[in-house]
Amino acid sequence: MGSILATLYIVDLIIAENINFKDYWERYTRMFLIAKNNPAAYNTTSRNIKKIQKFCNKIYSNILCGQLFTNYLDNLAKVIMAETGKDFVFKNKEFNAKYLEFIKSKIDHV
Repeated sequence: MGSILATLYIVDLIIAENINFKDYWERYTRMFLIAKNNPAAYNTTSRNIKKIQKFCNKIYSNILCGQLFTNYLDNLAKVIMAETGKDFVFKNKEFNAKYLEFIKSKIDHV
């Protein structure tokens, strides 16, 4: 679990520190708006453009928003609470300290 969380955190850092992702996403958004106005010019239909745009929005909201780590931890906490009925893992100071130490060591390694 620690390796997965470290990987998610590293992906979030890469996305947050690289402004090209934001620039490219803005370009894609403009491209979709242009293609929506005249789909025939791009040899496609408005339905296909909507499908592609929906897919890209899902990718953005799941990966490129830079919130993988936070979203995963939030959902993990909900699952643990639902299964155990206790929030002992997240209020445990020793667990939190060791977890942060692990994440920092993985980031330093990368």
